[in-house]
Amino acid sequence: ARGALAARQKEKELYFKATLSNVHRHLNITAPEIFKVGRKTSETLLTQGTTGAVEAPTEEPEENIGHLAVLATVNSNSITWTQNAKDSGPDENKKYRSILKQFTVKIGGKPFDETVNFNFTMQDAPGFESSVVDLYIDINHREAAGKTALLPGRMASVSSLNAWEYALTCQRTPGTGEWDCKLYRSSSVKPVFQTAARPQSAKSKSISWEVKISKNLLGKEPLRWGYLTCIMESEGKPIADFLSPVRNRQKVLAEFENLSGSPQASPSVVLPLMRAEPN
Repeated sequence: ARGALAARQKEKELYFKATLSNVHRHLNITAPEIFKVGRKTSETLLTQGTTGAVEAPTEEPEENIGHLAVLATVNSNSITWTQNAKDSGPDENKKYRSILKQFTVKIGGKPFDETVNFNFTMQDAPGFESSVVDLYIDINHREAAGKTALLPGRMASVSSLNAWEYALTCQRTPGTGEWDCKLYRSSSVKPVFQTAARPQSAKSKSISWEVKISKNLLGKEPLRWGYLTCIMESEGKPIADFLSPVRNRQKVLAEFENLSGSPQASPSVVLPLMRAEPN
């Protein structure tokens, strides 16, 4: 027990140092030696939160770290995350297609009747006529406050600090292209909200659709929540793409492909959530 407590204390200390180191880096100021943490360690802690397994502090050259898989644009009433085309190196090294292009959360509606608007954009690719898109939402960023495993069959999870309280699933209807959207609480197997979303005008072979949910149902501060978006070719298929701040998207997608051949496997791919600020 003492060993576990000491490890947890060390992890908190590293997280604190990583936060201060990150602040100094953004201000372009050299951090005092006592606060210095390896850049890879700093970004892992600030992206994924503390999990009990802490990477040893190491400095790595910038070119070995890779690009974040998503880029965020923050406005007063919305946040947009866009898949970064540079996340996986040269095109010849990209085995897996880029399907999910963009996700936006926006506060809409009228005063005293506000809505949380979720807008999705994906590539209109062959094989995705019956696709399923999941959105996982962490509204409080508290450890073990929701579920860590994603919905059945996804073969993935989030850390306990990023446990989700809501999941929105959107299933595409072949032919019409409409999306059947259902919102689930982590504590319930029945949806608490359901709606149909029509595809918006397609541009450059992309498809967009929007789901509006009452802010009274979800909560007060959607721009401070954490989000994870995944897409499957159809229900029961492995995750084919995702929007998540990882630096090794191609490697993670390869793991999903390997897991798809082991239906009894426990979720082993842990994905961080997108946030307006570091976790």
